[in-house]
Amino acid sequence: MSQVITLLGTSYETMSIPSNMDLASLVCIHNTAGATVVLTVASVGDSKPTFPGTIRIGPKETFFINKGPTDTVSGGTNGHLVATKVMAGG
Repeated sequence: MSQVITLLGTSYETMSIPSNMDLASLVCIHNTAGATVVLTVASVGDSKPTFPGTIRIGPKETFFINKGPTDTVSGGTNGHLVATKVMAGG
C-alpha cells in the first residue's frame, strides 16, 4: 500500500551518526544495503512524546518511523540507511 507524504528536507545518507533529523517527528527510512540493518531510536532530552527502541530493517525495505522531536535515529554504516524528514499527507 502506498502512502502520500510531504518531503520536509533532503535525505540524510550518513545514519551511522545519531541525528534528530532537524527535530523530525516522522521519518521515512530506506535500507539500501543487501543485508538487514539495525536502526536505533534513542530518547534525548525531556521532550514528549518519545519513542525509543530498535528495529531490524531488511534489504531494500522502507519504513516510516514516528519519533519524538529530540529523539535521535542511527544505524548501519555510511549509505546503508537513507532517511528523510516527512509529513503524512499532502
